[in-house]
Amino acid sequence: MATVQCSSRRAATPGKKDAVVITVEGIINSETLPDFQAATRASLDQGASRIIFNLKNLSYINSSGLGEFIRCLDVTKERKGDIALVRVPKEIIRTIKIIGFHTLIKLFPDEKHALEYFDSGGTEAVAGEYERVAPKPPPSGVKRKPVPHKKRFPVKPPEASVILAMPERDIFSDILALRWSGDDRGGQFSHMTDKTQVLTRISQEKADLVIIDNTLQDADELCSELKTNRESSMASVIKVYGHDEGQPPDFIVREDDRVFEPFEYNELFAVAESELRRVATQDKFVAHRLHLEFANTEREIDRANDLIAQLVRQVEMNEHDASEIRTACREAIDNAYRHGNLCKAARRIHVEYCLDFEKVTITVRDEGKGFDYDFYLALGKESDPQERARMRQREGRPGGLGIMLMMRCLTSLEYEDPGNACRLIKKLS
Repeated sequence: MATVQCSSRRAATPGKKDAVVITVEGIINSETLPDFQAATRASLDQGASRIIFNLKNLSYINSSGLGEFIRCLDVTKERKGDIALVRVPKEIIRTIKIIGFHTLIKLFPDEKHALEYFDSGGTEAVAGEYERVAPKPPPSGVKRKPVPHKKRFPVKPPEASVILAMPERDIFSDILALRWSGDDRGGQFSHMTDKTQVLTRISQEKADLVIIDNTLQDADELCSELKTNRESSMASVIKVYGHDEGQPPDFIVREDDRVFEPFEYNELFAVAESELRRVATQDKFVAHRLHLEFANTEREIDRANDLIAQLVRQVEMNEHDASEIRTACREAIDNAYRHGNLCKAARRIHVEYCLDFEKVTITVRDEGKGFDYDFYLALGKESDPQERARMRQREGRPGGLGIMLMMRCLTSLEYEDPGNACRLIKKLS
């Protein structure tokens, strides 16, 4: 579960007016935002006019948290004071610059420089102030390394490489073996009885299709590892369930297709052949594909964000672009949790990740009713983020910057009717 810890103390240059230093550690998201607001408002209620936020150990802040900085700035300005951020992690600096708040709020490497700025009356440039320019894009002419193209087996099912992950050999495994590696068929079929065998085999030789019996120990973990690893993710995974799946786990990486017992063998063969054809087609332009589903809770949201970061690390892109994708995705998931699913733990969030040779596409879907996304997309294009934050604070509704932030991070932000699914698109530079 995400947490934020805020502590405050006084600091001053000898002989000068003191300032309140608020040290913020952890994560500022929907769940922890009230704690962060309580800390800032406690200092403001005590009359603070100079506030330094030490963010050294802050790993993430959402758009509503950024809006709280603007509220503090406006209150301290009315008192002839100011705020400053010090020891800000690089990823948070990028987020602040994307939304344009670096033109309002000073960022310094340490408290000493922030105090010098305050003592100068906020009118003098101070040595050590962070650069106020946006990160430079890669030099023109620099080409991205091509994503390695994996050759696959022919599309015909008899010639495919198929793995069955099933605890025991029985008539079912024998029939599948005949289907894919019978006399003169040229296919390759392997029956394996545990997760380690499957992963070892795939690390040595690519597979086209993995059929996982859900009674296999660690069946969900096997599917997750296959799909999370870019090298094995394009092998299709089909799961065989009992009469029904039952209650899904709180966090699961989904298979590509599934069948439920009882079923005819021809039904499984039809599903398998369809998947093999899909893989053979998609492999020409898709390098990584994954479908994640999880409960609408802070714990599972943290796990999802960690997994997305793991996927992005496998993409050949500069750190600036990777940071923007992570920021936009966290904001989209946070919106799904709060606005779509209304913080209800019984609801689910789905994330579909797709890497092709030109872009990363992440679709975030909730179980809410949707909203008038055209209005907010237009607002995001036309509005000034700083004024928008102030307006929301005056209305007593923090936030309102999420779509603006995502639009500035991405090549394209799209919504599906009725508005409960957003598609984040980032071209590879």
